[in-house]
Amino acid sequence: MTVFQVVQVTDTHLSRNRGYFYDNWRVFLADMRANPPDLIVHSGDLSLRGTDDSDDLAFARAELDKLPCPVLVMPGNHDIGDTPPDARLQRPLSDERRRNWRSFVGPEWDYRDLGAGESGWRIVGVNAQLFDSGFADEAEQLAWLEEVFASSAGRNLALFLHKPLFYAASDEPALGLSCLFPMGRAKLLALCRSHGVQLIGSGHLHVYRAFAEDGMQMVWAPATAFINSKEKSLPPVEGLQRRAGYVRYRLDGSSATHEFIEPDLFLSLDVRNWSRATGSTVYLPPKPLAHAEILS
Repeated sequence: MTVFQVVQVTDTHLSRNRGYFYDNWRVFLADMRANPPDLIVHSGDLSLRGTDDSDDLAFARAELDKLPCPVLVMPGNHDIGDTPPDARLQRPLSDERRRNWRSFVGPEWDYRDLGAGESGWRIVGVNAQLFDSGFADEAEQLAWLEEVFASSAGRNLALFLHKPLFYAASDEPALGLSCLFPMGRAKLLALCRSHGVQLIGSGHLHVYRAFAEDGMQMVWAPATAFINSKEKSLPPVEGLQRRAGYVRYRLDGSSATHEFIEPDLFLSLDVRNWSRATGSTVYLPPKPLAHAEILS
């Protein structure tokens, strides 16, 4: 039986013009070259200001191309805007921002197969910001997802998206933009339950947490870019770890286990002061990367 290795990386916030978070990405690249998995899943916020600066998306795509194995990537709110109206950053999801993503990076939803039959896995990525967005493509994505689950030919199923489905409870009310809204969450959870999805991985919150819901593993992957120790007005939950890193999964038949990886050379950069001063990292001033800093 073949054992598959999948790495989930998220919230890299790459930018050529605001290169605050490039150091950890360089370490991640080196890790992947030293021990390449079968697949790397990037679960969103690939760029820092892709909503406003197309060069962030172009630069981030070029960085993905340096990885030594196949990549499945989906957009985050820093890439294409957040579920409208985006009261926090005033960068709502738009057709133009979505076109930019597709032009520079690739599809908004996609999947990869690893192996076949009961020992194989179908790894699926979707656009979290489309749920409850009011865009016509919201229904299209959901219909596509149901077909992709149904046609998996006996493979085990894993779903990745930028935002967690919920924070403390699957029936909780809306909690701002930290997680999916209740209506979209209910549709997605029902689909995952009916098709026996075993693993759901997300990013967005810049913390690591792992727990189970109705037999499904829920993994919140930590960001590579930074942590934010500022507490948000969210319900208390157990098991949060505010450290930079990434997640490596071992898919062995129908079994999925994982490890939180915190490389020795990673910096857990706490941006609490920046967030207090500017409101968000999207407002950081320019800090262009020097040519010598960018790995070939």
